[in-house]
Amino acid sequence: MRKCWLVAPDYAYNEYLQIWIELGLPGVLSCLCLMAYVYIRLLRCRNVEVVGLCGAMVSFMVVSFFSYPLRYFATCLLSLFILLWAAWMPMVLDEKKRNRKLGMMFGLLLVVGVEAMVCVRFNKSYRTWVAVRHWDMVRPYFDREKYEGIENCYRVLYPDLKKDVGFLFEYGMCLSYNGHYEESNIILNEGSKRSSDPMFFNLMGKNFQALGRFEEAEEMFYKAYYRVPHRIYPLYLLMGLYEKEGRDLEMLEKAHQIVGKKEKVPSSLTEYLKKEAGLKLQEYERNNGKGKNMEID
Repeated sequence: MRKCWLVAPDYAYNEYLQIWIELGLPGVLSCLCLMAYVYIRLLRCRNVEVVGLCGAMVSFMVVSFFSYPLRYFATCLLSLFILLWAAWMPMVLDEKKRNRKLGMMFGLLLVVGVEAMVCVRFNKSYRTWVAVRHWDMVRPYFDREKYEGIENCYRVLYPDLKKDVGFLFEYGMCLSYNGHYEESNIILNEGSKRSSDPMFFNLMGKNFQALGRFEEAEEMFYKAYYRVPHRIYPLYLLMGLYEKEGRDLEMLEKAHQIVGKKEKVPSSLTEYLKKEAGLKLQEYERNNGKGKNMEID
């Protein structure tokens, strides 16, 4: 699963682009104006104590062009702390004593409030920490494919880990292997909204196929394919679906597409899928007495 995430990133590798996508042009302009305002106020202090903060802000703004520091708990907390400290420092250095006290009180309340919001955003709480510890104890059984015995464990942990895409995928897989296809698709659908990994759609399609709902299965497989077009596995699942439905021409089309597709990252799995597709073509040609250079409409 984690290998899949390497080619299906959940975030843009540019924080400004990510904010633009999520909040639109007004959102990204507001963020840029806020950072510019805080930075200019720091420069106007003309105090040696703000030099380090100016450097930290410049570092944050440069790193945000090539990474996503606001998407992980630790770096998000650190980045917001730097921004708040930079906004707070001019008030602390204010020569008027009254303004200095107000600035310190306001800054302290703001830091506490923002840290609480970040913890809520990243679902960081004692309950979540305990749930993750229990999940770590259950995962060895998942890796050994003991799905039936651990389904109830995942069900109990779900309320505290329902924002974790890795947990959602494993829970959905347990439900699927235990024959609870409808419930599995509910969980996997939640995961597909939080992750760009096409495996959520692949597994949902297999669930629909097991339920005999072939049109919905086909739709899920195509969603998986179009999300990461260089993947072969969704095409392989479509080939199997068409074969089961007796749609020979479409099955052959997918088999030819698999055999002729140049994989981005060669692996034993892609070799196996291509070999299977080639065997399907040979079997069909042998059974129907047609040549290898057959054309498909």
